[in-house]
Amino acid sequence: MSQEPITPLSLENAKKTAKRFSDRIEAAKSGSILMPLVPDTQSVMRSRKKAQHVTKEGRPTLEFINVNERVRRIAAAQRRTRVKQAKKDVPTL
Repeated sequence: MSQEPITPLSLENAKKTAKRFSDRIEAAKSGSILMPLVPDTQSVMRSRKKAQHVTKEGRPTLEFINVNERVRRIAAAQRRTRVKQAKKDVPTL
């Protein structure tokens, strides 16, 4: 009468259940209910290219370059500079 220990089987079952729940949660997070895809309109459009060229009659051609990541890095660097400067300016006792 050899019986298998209950603990390894219950741990295996718990792992499978946790994996199943985490898969469901990930699917729900990226689902269309929480994060619907907003369609492009005439005034708000998602950039599909790094650079966009806009031409209007009687006006020079404008080139818009997507520099979103660069702007974020510059803002973060400026914020770090302000924090360091504020720490320097604090008088010590």
